Amino acid sequence: MEITIFGKGNMGQAIGKNFADAGNDVQYYGSKDTAERLGNIVIMAEHW
Repeated sequence: MEITIFGKGNMGQAIGKNFADAGNDVQYYGSKDTAERLGNIVIMAEHW
């Protein structure tokens, strides 16, 4: 499964690691990145 995470900080990396350890493909995007393709699951891990 493809996972898209908006947020490259500590929380985004921690969530992404769990998905990657489970065998999923994880893509990270920061505030200045352009997401051309979204995964099956999209997670917003931005600073509040």
